[in-house]
Amino acid sequence: MKDTTHKIDEFILKNIKDHPNDIVLVVSKHFSVSRTTAHRHLNALVRDGKILKTGITNKVVYSLNSIKNKTFIFKIDGQTTEDAVWNKYLKEDFKQLSENIYDICYYGFTEMFNNALDHSGGSSIGVNTERNNTLIKISIYDDGS
Repeated sequence: MKDTTHKIDEFILKNIKDHPNDIVLVVSKHFSVSRTTAHRHLNALVRDGKILKTGITNKVVYSLNSIKNKTFIFKIDGQTTEDAVWNKYLKEDFKQLSENIYDICYYGFTEMFNNALDHSGGSSIGVNTERNNTLIKISIYDDGS
């Protein structure tokens, strides 16, 4: 039973973006379970804060609840370093990830940030992070040429 519950929950989290209005029907058909069972799983994910529910009755829309979305802008001033930015602003948000995923995020961030510091020719660097239950996105942008 626990294995099926986990599979249904994973399926919902992976497919909610493509089926924000009909996820209950999609789950019901995919797992051959009642709509009530599909609703029970969906409501548990809403209660756990993993999914957002907006609207009422037949106009309900479900979406992934973002865990960590942040945007920062830093001056390129010779004092800013990629390690200092990671440690002060991002490390805590990523430390609960598995070690290999944390390492990938750290490496990707520090390489991109350092590249912008060294080569952008701009005066500022922007950092945007987006995280939810199925996505990690780190964007680095600068105002250089």
